[in-house]
Amino acid sequence: MKTLTLKTLSSFCVCLILIAANTHATFKLNVANVSQSMIQINWTNQVGTSYRLWSTESLAPSAWTPWADAFSEDTNVLVSVSTTELPTAFFRVEIPTNGSLPAVQIFSPTDNQTVTGEIAVGVGAQITNQLLGANLYLDDALVGFIDSGGIRFNLDTSHFANGSHTLYAGAVDTANNETLSSSITLDFENSVRWLDACSMFNSFMPIDVDSDIYPADWLVTVTDTNGTVVRSITGSTTDGIIQTSWDGTDDNSQQLPVENLYQITVDVAETSGSSMMMASSLSSTLEAIAVSSSTNPHGAAEYTLQKPAPNPLTAYLEAVTNLSQLTPQEKFIYPPLPQPPANNPYATTTVKMSAREMFLASHNASGTALNMASRAATPNAGAALRNGSTKDLVWWENPWVSGQTVLAYAGDLGFIQGGYVNATMIGVRNAINSLNDDLGGNRGVYANTIYKLSSAGEFSDLTSHLSETTPNNVRTFYFYGHGNTNGNGFGTESLVIGARSLGALLGNYIVPSTAGRPTLVTHHAYSFVYLDGCNTGLGIFPETFGIPKAVTGPQLNAAGLHKRAYMGWGAEVKLSVLYDYPLEWSAKFWQIWLGDGSDSTIKLSDAVAAAEAYHPGVTNQFKLKIYGNTDLTWGD
Repeated sequence: MKTLTLKTLSSFCVCLILIAANTHATFKLNVANVSQSMIQINWTNQVGTSYRLWSTESLAPSAWTPWADAFSEDTNVLVSVSTTELPTAFFRVEIPTNGSLPAVQIFSPTDNQTVTGEIAVGVGAQITNQLLGANLYLDDALVGFIDSGGIRFNLDTSHFANGSHTLYAGAVDTANNETLSSSITLDFENSVRWLDACSMFNSFMPIDVDSDIYPADWLVTVTDTNGTVVRSITGSTTDGIIQTSWDGTDDNSQQLPVENLYQITVDVAETSGSSMMMASSLSSTLEAIAVSSSTNPHGAAEYTLQKPAPNPLTAYLEAVTNLSQLTPQEKFIYPPLPQPPANNPYATTTVKMSAREMFLASHNASGTALNMASRAATPNAGAALRNGSTKDLVWWENPWVSGQTVLAYAGDLGFIQGGYVNATMIGVRNAINSLNDDLGGNRGVYANTIYKLSSAGEFSDLTSHLSETTPNNVRTFYFYGHGNTNGNGFGTESLVIGARSLGALLGNYIVPSTAGRPTLVTHHAYSFVYLDGCNTGLGIFPETFGIPKAVTGPQLNAAGLHKRAYMGWGAEVKLSVLYDYPLEWSAKFWQIWLGDGSDSTIKLSDAVAAAEAYHPGVTNQFKLKIYGNTDLTWGD
């Protein structure tokens, strides 16, 4: 056993203990501050081996709890820890992990827990083979993927409906197996929810938020990667529904850079007497002094204002002007004004107004700022105001058009069914070229070539073609052949195009986030990719081609993005006999989707259904994975 005690870093006390099965192994350990709120624990390990990180706020033996398991595809493990989440803690790294615990389990949160906002989901994975990735599922939908470091997911619960949800994790190993944990049930309780948040946008970013707090004022802020607020949008809601959008411009109506990451935050604050009026120097023709406020039976705030001007009719007419601008729903919530008072230029008066009327008065008129110096309003319901927020990281995608298709297959399959493969590929090529004649848009098969990959050089050439920058028009890819583990490569173990390296060439990658789900960055997104081989639906291949697992087709559509889809298999595809039916299934899929090259309106989902009807059970046996727009057509 080797024990290292480290000095306090910020507000963090860290003690790391490495327990090694091989006492002759040399482990290098480092702890460093990366910011005021984050430290990184770094150590060397055996590739793909999962090591457990324990934490405690005191050194009592019973206080140690699992923080996360950690792993890496190389010899270096790096785990980030937030000092906000654990302001004071000790850590212990245990090598190897305790094999008596469940193979995959969720450490935190606990079963039947009520959660709010962004939560950290700690996962442990102790599997027989090397660990190459971990998935997080919410209600059977994939919401997170980690391929190295500590297995701690960040999940923003405000992006989902309130109520009960089921959460479980999966670990993928070098044997192409995904081992699932037991599920836990969580109760999501958020007063503000952004249910259709999308991590990418093209021309505009829709913002649709539901709030249980109303009537309320809302503020949308857009922050760039430098931490600078570049755009602010304000408004109010009487029913909790907030619908607006951001068009990619700053507060001066200047377009901001595309191919950049932005954070959009929506803050909602309950409308209240003193809070609302003190938030800014509200300019109003009322020139009134707030006397009191109350909440009506509908829960809407009302204010009684004293009009210093001598004529009560003048104040009444000003209130009528604002009342006329309310929606029918607001007029129902807020009581009507009383009968008009007499025109008496020598009398003072009081006027009762709603929060919405106050908001309209402040924006539609100029004059003396509402005087809060004396007799400031205090809500009868108390001084505590309700508020909430939700946010999302978004990537402004560069516009792109449909492009050419690359077709390829593994050459070492020739002894099994090479003739059938080639015939299928030729049919696909001819149909694509025929559609290109009708649709244009440079959509034909790239170089009119079907790539047979049999050597490292041929795989290297294909990598270059997939990442062409001149003319940068390859947007569709079909490959038939071997799949590698967890989407790290395809072909054979020695002849591969790695997902990670190809993603770097394309400029498509995942940005990890300490506050929210990972965000996909897409410099060169593909419109359609079908990797027809073992386990190609696992891992990061979809993200490699700019087609995120965690964003649905409707979300892509709502964000105004180009349609795109990825297809792959979530299990081993057996290729044992001539004309093996998985390949026949794929041939039928292409035949239906492309037809004879005359119909570009057939949906991807319809072509999959037709292939499944031709060979029932293939999609279930080999677990077909489709991400993105299942309604994608070749015309899209």
